[in-house]
Amino acid sequence: MRKILVVDDSLSVRESLRIIFKDNFSIITSGFDENPFSLANTEDIELVILGIIHPLDSRIGFLQRLIEYNQNIAVLLMMEYRTSKEVVNVFDHRNFDFVFKPFSIYEIRKKVQRLLSRKESISSLSEVTHKTRNIVKYRKIYESPLLEQQVSAIVPKAFDNDAPVLIKGETGLGQEWVAKIIHYNGLRSEGEFFKLNCVNLSEESFVNTLLTIKREASCKSLGTLFLEEIGGADLSIQMRLMEVIEEQRITAKGKKEFDLNLRVIASISRDLLEKINNGEFREDLFYRLNTIPISLSPLRERKEDIPSIANYILNDLSQRMKLQDKRLSTSALNVLKNYYWPGNLIELESVINRSAILAGKEVISTRELSFGIDDNIISSPSEDEKSETCLRATHRQEYNVKTSDFSFETLITSLAHEVKNPLVSIKTFTQLLPERFEDAEFRNQFYQIVGENVDKINSLVEEITEYTSFSKPKFCAVNLQTVIGKILNKYSHKLGERQSAILREFDKGLPPVFSDKDQLLYIFDNIFSNILTTAPEGRDLSIYTGVSKFDHGEATHLLGLEGMDNKAVEIIIPLSHSVITTLPLSNTSSVLDLELSLAQRLVNKNLGIMEVTNFSKEGVAIRIKLPVALSEGS
Repeated sequence: MRKILVVDDSLSVRESLRIIFKDNFSIITSGFDENPFSLANTEDIELVILGIIHPLDSRIGFLQRLIEYNQNIAVLLMMEYRTSKEVVNVFDHRNFDFVFKPFSIYEIRKKVQRLLSRKESISSLSEVTHKTRNIVKYRKIYESPLLEQQVSAIVPKAFDNDAPVLIKGETGLGQEWVAKIIHYNGLRSEGEFFKLNCVNLSEESFVNTLLTIKREASCKSLGTLFLEEIGGADLSIQMRLMEVIEEQRITAKGKKEFDLNLRVIASISRDLLEKINNGEFREDLFYRLNTIPISLSPLRERKEDIPSIANYILNDLSQRMKLQDKRLSTSALNVLKNYYWPGNLIELESVINRSAILAGKEVISTRELSFGIDDNIISSPSEDEKSETCLRATHRQEYNVKTSDFSFETLITSLAHEVKNPLVSIKTFTQLLPERFEDAEFRNQFYQIVGENVDKINSLVEEITEYTSFSKPKFCAVNLQTVIGKILNKYSHKLGERQSAILREFDKGLPPVFSDKDQLLYIFDNIFSNILTTAPEGRDLSIYTGVSKFDHGEATHLLGLEGMDNKAVEIIIPLSHSVITTLPLSNTSSVLDLELSLAQRLVNKNLGIMEVTNFSKEGVAIRIKLPVALSEGS
């Protein structure tokens, strides 16, 4: 039998993989403290499955030694998403792939089979490296603010099948990004991604392109065919496309048929209904393409998302081009929010990139925004600059605040990694149930229950790792109502399922708070996730906000900060249920609740306080105080 070496620090992971592959392979397992290199040298190993953790040094060193010894060995890396980009940047090998913990047994079986089947056939290192980088690149885009929430929810439904996809939306919304996300995360990732613009495309060119794809294909699955602006295809091409979708073949001159193996994804920037009514577009083709419809909203309809999108683009550019750390001023973000964006995301990306490269300052204000057209449409009021100068000066103060706790964050990172490993075992045994039991009702019910809990634990782990990624807060003026509104929108579906309503009582003219917006989003996301998980169904939730002051002893962390006083915005969220928390409540010690504990630590880092306190005869409430910003902003 062909031999596979499994190397991981977790015994449960090693045992899970042994069970998955024992029927078809000879499995040898080892921890890193058991000298796995000697096993790889003495045994006739064809594939190494290796668990990667952070830091990477010892694992990458082991891999490099192994590949120097045997350049034909196949490698499958098991890792967490946060380490994937670093791994791809430092590790090149002609035959490797990766899975994210906790993986699906179907996914890892398929990848092992692929690696072993192409072990002798892969000759181009650059091709494999390029493809792997694309997988990471487009997974990163998928998880970024570039995609709106409803799009991120439907895109994964296209990963595990070959159904046609129709992407609808105005030009510049990233239709090709969405198509590539589906390709590089789907069943066709081993094949190529082919793009064809249908405007003014002749039938002969269409057929010749498909024949060229067929002739030059390096594997059985040709990949994905992305048809840009399918509404521009004439009726002869539409007829040919129906043949491709329904029969997976194309008929050339002389009526010779060629088999194809392509997934079809198409995009349109205008409604096809008028073309269908005028007989210019086949109705049956529309229904075929529209199997998985994805609609992208214009950027002008996503005003509240624009700041997070702009900051994502800027951070990504800074990393890729090794620019000095730059940020967008509050006034610049307001200008971006209120611009009408005829070119949508592509135009926004162009503006951010141009402005960052040309600006000579750390802070990109309205004056440095470069739209590349008539830049005089943007004004830069002197008050805005005064406001930014004030915020910048305050931001550069040395705060008398402990902004990190190394031992705690090291513990959290370790905890996140350790929780992932049992998840591998749980998911493995769960997915093996259909192969081990004959009672279909039992195994389906068991799979559903355990699968839901796996996802819940995995979500908690992702929250922990996100917390560890936060560094010193980037303080600015933040509109608290916008932040809370965004989180409540995220949980609107869950509130509907629970038959609960949110009662909001916000003071009129509530001033902005002085905080890090991303960390504030994380704080309230954790709080509401905790409440909606633990509160009884059918109970309405309330949020009260108002202007307050830090009490005596609460404002010591603000001492010495230029221009700061003890004014605060206070948020009270009554709890109609018991809460398990480490937060101060009377003088009673209590058990750890990780979500609230992490939220409290970030509130403290953001110069605020958070506690669970007595609220009324009925129960307790979460009470948060955050300092008021010095100037207006969002």
